[in-house]
Amino acid sequence: MNLSLVRRKKKLASSCSVKIGCGFLFAGGALPKLPNGALVFQGHVNKEISFDDAKKAARLSGENLVRIICDGAGGLDNVSSILSINVLISCAPGFDKGLEEIADGVSDVLTEVLGARGVHTRTVLGMRALPQNSVVISDAMVKLRR
Repeated sequence: MNLSLVRRKKKLASSCSVKIGCGFLFAGGALPKLPNGALVFQGHVNKEISFDDAKKAARLSGENLVRIICDGAGGLDNVSSILSINVLISCAPGFDKGLEEIADGVSDVLTEVLGARGVHTRTVLGMRALPQNSVVISDAMVKLRR
């Protein structure tokens, strides 16, 4: 997989995208943003966003999660394994089928990039609303090698 790992601009906030402690890296807030920072796929699955577009959004969220992990770990060689991820999906009322298939977009990117080190446990939740009206957001708990 050809994935650019260009660093993104960091902004000052009361929270951060990476926190490291006790040999673990916690990576959060991976939205489906393009390299220029533009958020794509805004809305709810089964309303403004089609099922197929939600899967594309999850994959893009996964790519950005890898970038966050790479940046925070100082390179993917420093990642021992992805332990667990959470994938939150914004859904129209009544939509509850296929959440796991949408979340596979994030999981697939992690295993494509990291192989066996990318295999993880996962929680998938359907939500009423997400930050910036995004259709998906993901985070991860990572075991570091150092």
